[in-house]
Amino acid sequence: GGRTPEGVERAMAEELTDVVGLRQRMDPELHVRQEGQLRVPNKQELAMMPQDINPRGYSKWPLERFVRAAHEGDEELLKKMLNREDPIDGYHHDFNAHHKPEGYNALQAAAMAGQMETVKMLLEAKVDPHVKRCMPEGHDPKDGPTARELADQHGWDDIAAALKEAEKSLPRGLYKEFGPNNNAKLWPIDRPEGLDPEQEQRAREAYKKLSPQIPRKEERLF
Repeated sequence: GGRTPEGVERAMAEELTDVVGLRQRMDPELHVRQEGQLRVPNKQELAMMPQDINPRGYSKWPLERFVRAAHEGDEELLKKMLNREDPIDGYHHDFNAHHKPEGYNALQAAAMAGQMETVKMLLEAKVDPHVKRCMPEGHDPKDGPTARELADQHGWDDIAAALKEAEKSLPRGLYKEFGPNNNAKLWPIDRPEGLDPEQEQRAREAYKKLSPQIPRKEERLF
């Protein structure tokens, strides 16, 4: 009852099929083409990724991009960021936050760069003109300049004048006096980061209603 050569070959082929099937069940990525498999991006690819690497994330923009939009006079982007009804493009953190290590916030960055329009936009969004620069270690936080003083130092007289008016109309708040986050604006417990709880609730609900979109192939990170 020995097998014919054809029978042996068939049995081996069936066994091989079983092994391949088993491997595919154990490793579901095995049959995916090489370019479709998940892989960790290298340093160069990471460096080329935009800062808003979660394009559908809640409050997707990082602080660095918020401060840069003000500094560069990117009115279109800043307008989106200042709209906290928008769950994705809206910046849902403190508008007054300092970006490290330089220690300037968005208003100070705009004032130094002579960006009158973005200064106006930030003041309309109730950004606090009294906030001083966050000073590096070894420097007295009291010496931190305000946005008005920075505009004055850089020769932007019209911006300095607008900020002086804003200082008159908005009362001073409370600010952290020392430590690595010196000169940070302190907010009451019911308004963390200066956020309006009711507005945040509306934005969160709007975010939940957004259908999760599958990113287009060219937008995928992996």
